[in-house]
Amino acid sequence: MDRASDGDWCQIQGAEQLPAELNGADAVCSILEAHLGKFSPRVVAVSVRSPFLVKADVTAADGSRLRTVTVGSSDRPLGARSLRMLATAIAAELAAGQQQQGRE
Repeated sequence: MDRASDGDWCQIQGAEQLPAELNGADAVCSILEAHLGKFSPRVVAVSVRSPFLVKADVTAADGSRLRTVTVGSSDRPLGARSLRMLATAIAAELAAGQQQQGRE
């Protein structure tokens, strides 16, 4: 996925609530980009609800909206592992959407 020229694909709301070790919104987008592999969503809108909970609303390349993906922890703040889990869940939703389109 080459989104270097399109900075609008990854949108972060509430980045001030991210734990300091995640290095802010740009780092979140970088982790997502690195782990989404072949998928190129139109928009990934990440909402940081607290240092322990993050949600992502995804719009696929074809414009369809996918289910909201939520990752959180009750016993530790978000970390790089949490963001990788978020990216994996987003990729799974994108793959399921592509499979469903193939059946239509």
